[in-house]
Amino acid sequence: MRDLLDYFNNNINLSDESWNHIQQGHPEINLDLIAKTLLHPIEVRESIQTSTTLLYYSIKIKSEIKTRYICVVVKKTFSGEFYIQTAMTTSYLKAGRVVFKEN
Repeated sequence: MRDLLDYFNNNINLSDESWNHIQQGHPEINLDLIAKTLLHPIEVRESIQTSTTLLYYSIKIKSEIKTRYICVVVKKTFSGEFYIQTAMTTSYLKAGRVVFKEN
């Protein structure tokens, strides 16, 4: 289990179970990318499916042909704690209410 800090100064828990899921399903993602995305996101969105899910984005690859983003999915519990559900790369930012956007 690891605790990481996000842009809003929240402690975000990364459980061994979630870390194993990320390593197996999304091997392009490492702990450094997750930590940097949480601390220095280009954008944070609230999921349209559930208001207790935040999507943190950073840019992994940017070229004339394509842009790939890192997305770290963070859930907020009813007790106010935060934990990482998963992390992956994506070609676009998912729909949702913008909570933070880099200037």
